[in-house]
Amino acid sequence: MRRLIFVSLSLIVSLISVAQKETNNWLFATNTGLNFNTNPPTVINNAPISFSFGSSCYSDEDGVLVLATDGNNVWNGSGGVLTNGLNIGGDAGCSQSSLVVPDPSRPNSFYLFAVDKLSVVPGQESRCFTYSRADMNGDQGNGVISEKGTLLIEETPEYVTGVKHANGTDYWVIAHGLGDNRFYVYRITKEDGLLSGSPHINEVGAVHNGVINTQGVLKVSPDGQYLASTQIDGVVEIFSFDRETGDMQLIDSENVEDAYGAEFDADSRFLYVSTSPGFGSGNQKSRILQYDLSLSLPLSTPPYVVHEMVKDTVFASLQLALDRKIYCANFVNLLDRGQFISVIQNPSRRGASCNYNYRNDSYDPWINLGGKKMIAGLPNFVTSFLDIPFFTYDSICFGNDVTFDVVNKTNIDSYAWNFGDPNSGNNVATGANPVHRFSESGTYDVSVTVTFNGTPFTYTEKVVVNPLPIIDFPPGDLYLYPGSVSLLEVDDIYAFYLWQDGATSHEYLVTQPGTYTVRVTDSLGCWDHKSIDVLLADIYFPNAFTPNGDGINDEFGPKGASSGLFNLRMYIYNRMGQRMYKSPVLPTLGSSNNGSFAWDGTVGGKEQPAGTYVWTILFDIERERGVMETQKYTGSVTLLR
Repeated sequence: MRRLIFVSLSLIVSLISVAQKETNNWLFATNTGLNFNTNPPTVINNAPISFSFGSSCYSDEDGVLVLATDGNNVWNGSGGVLTNGLNIGGDAGCSQSSLVVPDPSRPNSFYLFAVDKLSVVPGQESRCFTYSRADMNGDQGNGVISEKGTLLIEETPEYVTGVKHANGTDYWVIAHGLGDNRFYVYRITKEDGLLSGSPHINEVGAVHNGVINTQGVLKVSPDGQYLASTQIDGVVEIFSFDRETGDMQLIDSENVEDAYGAEFDADSRFLYVSTSPGFGSGNQKSRILQYDLSLSLPLSTPPYVVHEMVKDTVFASLQLALDRKIYCANFVNLLDRGQFISVIQNPSRRGASCNYNYRNDSYDPWINLGGKKMIAGLPNFVTSFLDIPFFTYDSICFGNDVTFDVVNKTNIDSYAWNFGDPNSGNNVATGANPVHRFSESGTYDVSVTVTFNGTPFTYTEKVVVNPLPIIDFPPGDLYLYPGSVSLLEVDDIYAFYLWQDGATSHEYLVTQPGTYTVRVTDSLGCWDHKSIDVLLADIYFPNAFTPNGDGINDEFGPKGASSGLFNLRMYIYNRMGQRMYKSPVLPTLGSSNNGSFAWDGTVGGKEQPAGTYVWTILFDIERERGVMETQKYTGSVTLLR
C-alpha cells in the first residue's frame, strides 16, 4: 500500500489534521490558564502571569509552551523570565496587551508586539505600540530578548491582532491609530522580517477616540476574510480583509453599547460580540451577541442574544480554541474576580443551536478554575492558527485508506457522510470516524451532516488526494550490452529517492545485470516504488529468411534485446560485393520502426534471387556515462525462395 510517511520537511500536517498546536497553552491572570493538549482542557495552576487583561502565548508543534507574555514581561515555557525579558513596553492592563508572532525569517525567533496605555504624565511621550524580538535559541535555550521596545506608533487604543499572509508564510500585524480612522497593517516577511517602516495604512471606518477609555479589541477571522473592531464606547465594525494586499473595506457598523470582546467561529460564519457594562456605561446587562456573516449587512440586522448576565457580572474576552469552541471570560471586578470560564459549545451553529454552556442534553456550567480567579482577558493569538476544519483526515495520498475525524463531537446525535466520490462504489458512511479509499487522485468536496435533537447541520471541506510520484522506467526488462552502462532516472522534482543499495540520487548508473528498485517520496510525503530487471543484451541474427509473404521469417534483421543498443545501421551485400540494402538509422533496438529497418529481400521493389548475402551492422553503446562507442558485427544470411 502507498502510505503516508512523515518527511523532515514540515509540509503536510497542516493540510490533513489539527496539527496546529501553536495555541495549545493559554496563560492568563492569577497564575492560571488552560492546557488544550487534553480534551476537555486541563486547568494550569502554576502559570507565571499574575495580572493581565490580555496575554499572548505560543506553543511548538508538539503542544509544548515556548513562551508567553503579558505585554510587560516575557517568560519561557519553563516559567523563567527571558534574559532582558522584563519591561518590554506594554501594559498588562490593556485589553489586548500583546501578540506573539513567529519570525518567518529566523527559526525559533519571535516578534512580541506590546500595547501600552496612553501616558498621563504631562510632557511625556506615549509609546503605545512597540515590538521586541525574542531569540529562543539564546541563553542555552532559555531565550533572550535581542531587541526591546522599538516604537511603531506613539498613540493607539489597547488592541492588536495578527493573521497569516495569503502566501501561508508571511504575517500581517494590525493595529489602529488614536484619534483617527487609520488601520496600520504591518507585514512580516520570510526574506526581511518586520517591515516596520512601511505599514500599509487603511483609512476606513470610525475614528477611534476612546472617549471613555481606549478599550476594545481587533480580531481577524480564522480564514482571514474579515476583521472585526469593537470600542467600549459602543462602536462595532466589520471589514473585509485582503490577505494578499492588506487592503480593508467597511462592510457594516453598528452602535453596541459597552462592546468589548469579539470572536469568530472556526468557519467564519458568525461574529460574536460581548458587552461589558462594568467597563463602559454600566447601564445594561452583559450579553453575548451572535451576528450572521452571510447577511449583506450583518451588524445592522438584530443579533441573536446568546446569553445575558446580571449587571454585577460581565462577559469580557471571547477566544476561539482549537476544539472549535469559544471560551468566554467572566469578570466581576478587580476585587471579586471570576473563577469560571463559560463555553459556547457549537459556535458555528445559528441561534440557540450554538449551545452556550449546554453539552450533550444537559446544562454544563462553566470551566471551573479550581479556586483560581481570572480578570477579563484570555490570550491573544495569530488567528490563522485557529483556522480549524470541522473534520480532519489522516492521509493525502492516493491509494490509502483515509480515516476522517470530527474535531468537535459535542452535541451530535448522528453523522451522515458523503465523500463526493461516486466512482468508489462506497460513497456514503456514518459515524464520527469513517474510513474511505478514493477512486483516483483529485479534489473532493466531502460533506458530513450531523444532527442534534432533530436539527441537521451540514459541513463541507475540500479534500485533496494527491497523486503518487511518477517513476517512468522503460516498460518490460532493460538490456545491458556487456561492458556498457545504462542510466535509470526519475524526474528531479521529488523530495527523496532511495535505491536498493541505499543510494539517494534521482539517477542510478547501471553497470551490471540485476534487479534495481527505487522508492520515491514527494514533498507531501506520498511515495511509490518500482523495480526493473536488467538483463544482458543477447543480440543474434538469423542465418536464413524466406520472404514469401506468409508472415514467418519474411524479413532479415537483428533479434533479441529490445534496449541497450543505439543508432543501429545495417548494410546488405551480394556475393560480388555490391551493396543491396542500406537501412535507415534505428534509434534503439526494439523501437517502433523495426520493420522499416529490416531487409525484405528486394532492391527498388524487385525481388532478389535466392542465395547467400553478407551483412554488416553497426550500433552504439554507452561505454561510460555520456561516452558512446561504436560496435560492428558482420555475417552472412541465406535468402530462400
